Amino acid sequence: MIVAFQELLKEHTEAQIRLNYVDRSRFYENARNAYAVIQTGETRHYGNICLMKGVLPEH
Repeated sequence: MIVAFQELLKEHTEAQIRLNYVDRSRFYENARNAYAVIQTGETRHYGNICLMKGVLPEH
């Protein structure tokens, strides 16, 4: 699944974005502590992704 998201990111940005796999319990912990949770119409299994906000480097 990570590879699919990496390919999608390559299509839409030139920035180097690192993706990491986390197990289910860690994902749920991250979601509980999230600033916002957005439900989409994603239909593939295990299509969950957590985005972490931060500072973008200058180009």
